[in-house]
Order: sequence, then structure tokens, then C-alpha cells
Amino acid sequence: MTINRSVNPEIHIGEVIRNALVFNFKNLDKNTVNSDSLIQCVARLFTLLKEREIDYLLVGGIAILQYIEGRNTEDIDLIMALSSFNKLPEI
Repeated sequence: MTINRSVNPEIHIGEVIRNALVFNFKNLDKNTVNSDSLIQCVARLFTLLKEREIDYLLVGGIAILQYIEGRNTEDIDLIMALSSFNKLPEI
């Protein structure tokens, strides 16, 4: 999923998450998620949300990117109805 911004080009959420993990020096010694597969996982999450017609609200650090530049975050914050989790057994 990408965020459209009128001031700056589109931001790919998976790339933001990957960059935050890869460039966080605290993660150098840890066995973290493969950065290439992370982008695919994030894309798959938003594809599932769309395919299953799940309403959600993107909040947190990723949502802030609509207004500021250069924010890194290692997670995706979503608000959705608890009943939506029945449609997402993968989670």
C-alpha cells in the first residue's frame, strides 16, 4: 500500500518499515525478518484487507508520513473492528 501525498511522491509502507528495521543499528546483532520479504508481507496484508473488504484506519507513525517527512517506524498501526479478525485467520 502506498500513501498519496500532494507535496512529496508516494510512500510505500513496506519500504518505510524495512528501512526502519535495516537502518536501526540496535538490530545488527538480532536475527530480524528478511528485509526483501518484509515488503511482500506488508503488501499482502493490505491486499487481504482489500480483498476481504475489511474497513480499517491507518494511524501512528505511518499515518504521520502524510504530514511530515523522514519519520521511520518499525510497525503498522491499524484500527479495525474486533469482528474483522474473524476474516483474517492469518493474524
